[in-house]
Amino acid sequence: MYLPCTEAAAIFSAEGLKLSLPVPGQILLDCHHGDIFVLRASGLAAGDFPAEGQEDGIRLELTLSPPATILAGCEEFAAHQQLPVGSDRGAAGELLERPVLTACHVPGANLFVYTETSTFTARVLSPDRVEIVVTGEFKTRKIPCREVDLVIHLERPAAARLLTFLANLTRARL
Repeated sequence: MYLPCTEAAAIFSAEGLKLSLPVPGQILLDCHHGDIFVLRASGLAAGDFPAEGQEDGIRLELTLSPPATILAGCEEFAAHQQLPVGSDRGAAGELLERPVLTACHVPGANLFVYTETSTFTARVLSPDRVEIVVTGEFKTRKIPCREVDLVIHLERPAAARLLTFLANLTRARL
């Protein structure tokens, strides 16, 4: 399932690294392996490291328009993956999860930046926009990689709650 993404950025100050999405794109939500689901952003590019004051972590901004298309995508994906999606029309303003793994691959530096102890927060910015912020203690490893990407691994229950969160937000707009 693809979700429209207007912004994606990752800042890792220990590595002097900032990744961002140069143009709006899409975030892939898919089953990765067994009961692990992944949110994946590709097409990121290294950019100028920000001035002090910006926190380390990852930020995504999703657009939930058109709502009927997003809702249909959520329901179809949930049915195909056998994920329970609630039908409460009252959308919560925030969702908090603990990803299994959050990581970025950076080929130019052959870096794998990751954390296994992150906090995933999804917040409503406006009726049709959601911000996802992932914070944690990021570590690095040197490994060969071919493309810059960002991945957030969620267990099945967390993926179901994320789909419910997104579906409820879009239902509220119909």
